[in-house]
Amino acid sequence: MAVKDGLFYLIPLFVSSMAISSHHALFYQKPLHSSNVTIYSRTNPGNVSARLAFIVQQTASSQTTVRDGKNFGSTKTPFLEDSKYSKTQAPTEKKFLSSVSPKRRLYHSHPTSKANLATTPKHVASRSGSGSRGPPVTRPANGPTDNTTYFNDTSLPSNPAETTETITGETTSITATSTATEVTSESLTTVTDLTSTKTITTGTSGTTRSSPTTTDRTTRPIPTTTRTESTTSNTRRTKHPSTEWETTESAAGLNTKSNILCEHISFGTKVVTTPPATQDIQPTSYADELKNISEKEVDLQNVTEVLNETLIYSENRENLKADEIQEIAIILQKCANLSGIQPEDSQKVLLNIDCVLSADASQISASANSSQVLLDLIPMLVQNTNATSFDFLEGENLGFTAKSIDCATTEGIGLLDTGKEFKTITNTKTDDDNKQHSIFITSADICKRSSQASHMFVTIYRNYKLFIGPKQYNTYKSAETLSRRSTVQKAAFERDSKQDPAPSKCDEQIALVDEAPVMSGTIIGNEQNTLLNPQSTTVMATLHFSLTNTLRPLHGHFRVTWWDTELLEWSTSNQCETAVEGGKLVASCNHLTDFALIVDAALNDPNMCDKALYSLGYTVNTLSIASLLFLTVMSASAYWPALVGNHVILYLRGYAPPTKDLVCLSHKAAMFLFYIVFTIFSDEAVSGKGCSVFASIAYMLLMSSVLLTIFQALRLTTAFAILTGPWVKVIILPSSAIIISLLPPFVASLLLVTLSDFFQRGDCFCWVRPDYVVYAVVLPTSVMILNAILCTTVICKRVFGRRRFSRSMRRREQTQIASRIGAVFLMQLSMGTPWALQYLTLYTPHTTAWHYIFTIVMGSQGTMLALQYLYKRQKSLYFYRDPHNVSRRTKEESLSE
Repeated sequence: MAVKDGLFYLIPLFVSSMAISSHHALFYQKPLHSSNVTIYSRTNPGNVSARLAFIVQQTASSQTTVRDGKNFGSTKTPFLEDSKYSKTQAPTEKKFLSSVSPKRRLYHSHPTSKANLATTPKHVASRSGSGSRGPPVTRPANGPTDNTTYFNDTSLPSNPAETTETITGETTSITATSTATEVTSESLTTVTDLTSTKTITTGTSGTTRSSPTTTDRTTRPIPTTTRTESTTSNTRRTKHPSTEWETTESAAGLNTKSNILCEHISFGTKVVTTPPATQDIQPTSYADELKNISEKEVDLQNVTEVLNETLIYSENRENLKADEIQEIAIILQKCANLSGIQPEDSQKVLLNIDCVLSADASQISASANSSQVLLDLIPMLVQNTNATSFDFLEGENLGFTAKSIDCATTEGIGLLDTGKEFKTITNTKTDDDNKQHSIFITSADICKRSSQASHMFVTIYRNYKLFIGPKQYNTYKSAETLSRRSTVQKAAFERDSKQDPAPSKCDEQIALVDEAPVMSGTIIGNEQNTLLNPQSTTVMATLHFSLTNTLRPLHGHFRVTWWDTELLEWSTSNQCETAVEGGKLVASCNHLTDFALIVDAALNDPNMCDKALYSLGYTVNTLSIASLLFLTVMSASAYWPALVGNHVILYLRGYAPPTKDLVCLSHKAAMFLFYIVFTIFSDEAVSGKGCSVFASIAYMLLMSSVLLTIFQALRLTTAFAILTGPWVKVIILPSSAIIISLLPPFVASLLLVTLSDFFQRGDCFCWVRPDYVVYAVVLPTSVMILNAILCTTVICKRVFGRRRFSRSMRRREQTQIASRIGAVFLMQLSMGTPWALQYLTLYTPHTTAWHYIFTIVMGSQGTMLALQYLYKRQKSLYFYRDPHNVSRRTKEESLSE
């Protein structure tokens, strides 16, 4: 029996191979598709008789039989799409199961371009394989009489034979098309892919041959493939239309260099593809196919089919174009206008809107009034839906819940966005998780005000893409630490060039908060009238906005405003009352509409915007840099023997003997480096993405300078106070002072820049956030002021408190000690003042006097040190130039010798 079946199996194969002997190598190496084919699933590969039926039917029948191992009698109709490339192809059946969650309803197929090979026989236009194929429609009456189904394409010829064009000359075209299968997120089903028809048009004879092959593939989208072959050369180049990789073969098909690895299998070819590294082909628009759908008459009988067909295109999401969005909006509007539409179909309407919200904002903006159409159809959809309530909670960009108003219960309606999913809520209380957004509206006040209210619904949009008007708005960025920078999404809020330009970031303005949703609460009446009560004193909607990932504005405040449907802009009047509770902003609104979290502020710091303040900062910082450079050289000259006896250095030192003080040298060097970094890299226009890094470096250097100043005061204190013990000696050692002053600020800055937003100002000023009161104000200011008071008190009591000791001291020594005490006290006080002053500059969008005081004090630290040095030098010169002091000094020096 096996031998009989085998012979019966091989005879047709031998006949078929003789008919195409000149192309047998190509037949087995390049799998192409045919419409006349029996398709088997991997669960039932079939026996020898079934395989024989496959070969016989491809020449005798124009119909495609699908055998899935369960229903061998089921028949599916193939479809033929004629476009730029001649192709014959069977479709993959697409079903929309209401039991499957919207997130798992995935349809993947691949498009075909519309070019004319007759006009460009040597050029194959490429296209992306990432799009979705449109649904098939019935062939016109002048088409073939078989049961074949075609795409609605005006370029289709009336005769199926015309789908293969005869090209004169020495050009041979070979066209193949692959069809994707359906993929669900539940499982990956293995099926047998659709077959191909290889169409060869040679020379001027006009002969045509077709060879069927079958290919077993997993359910992954198979890109459309077009191959062009020229007989004038010995090689054939095959280019994938959606990628850059290509295959080169000899004309005989013997020498192959390809990224396609073919493995011969009985009556089939297993194709293993290596995906390309890059892809630069833009997806193609399918507005014509969508237009055909939008021109259909939609009723309650076919609305499910229309929505399913539309969803195939909508799931292109990010690749949707403006004209496609416009046609989708028209289709959804027709469906929403159907009175008595079922809730399952209403959910499909919302699913299509959810897909559109994934499109690029510029494409939505360029799609005429599609955004307004999508917003307006939701109230109609709610009123026309044949249900007392329905939800849509599994969207990626949209959450929705609606119900009929029952004044007997006075229950409200609410929606919660956790960031991962949407949930319905029954009261204003939410979980303690600060990452949640929510909206809740009550019906008690509504029933008192209007007896015509019939439905209420709430919606959460996770972006602003549908709210488009003549104005552009800047986006207020979210918190971005180095540890989460790779996960932060970019603000997709680019507008059309026809809109008014966004205001300057230096001006007070309304800015939209990145990653904050738009939350809508709406009441509709029996006549689809939206009830708005802007003058009501009763809270009708309570909103919670999470501020976990949002920086608090430094030059303004958070506000909750509403979308003005007449002016098509975010309103600046009648805004909701707000209060910050923990990590959330709670808004109480006395009317119902679309609400959004905004920042009413200037986005940039006045130090970056005010030219006078900017110039003043550069001036005082430059003076401090020059002063600290001079002081650093003078301190370092004591360690350089060649400069110790230099006359210029002696004069600049005031002829005072050089003193080696490593702590003092480190202090001057740290201050010098701080002003270099702070002056050059405090502007984000210079530092760029490294703004927070340079801010952390400046903070570390300044805090090191502060600690070194404290150690200098402690060393001065130990010289006059009775402080003994081994720990005192260890602390005042220069090495200990330097290590303690440098290491802790470095570790603290590293942790703060990595794990917090301490350096994330968001206003183009690369410095610390002064609203971190503990780290930026209280801690540094308190430590320095307390240390200054303590050290000054101890020294004064020790030096001047004892009368006998004070009498024994010479007047010069008292003057020098007093000057040193005053210098230490003033230095620490001046270094602590900027930390307090910068807090006074918060939350004002304009330049104030505090901004000027902060800039002057912050930038003049180095200049103040230089003035103190010059004062000490003047005293030293006076001592050395006074003849009495000179003779006295000479006498003391001789006695000491």
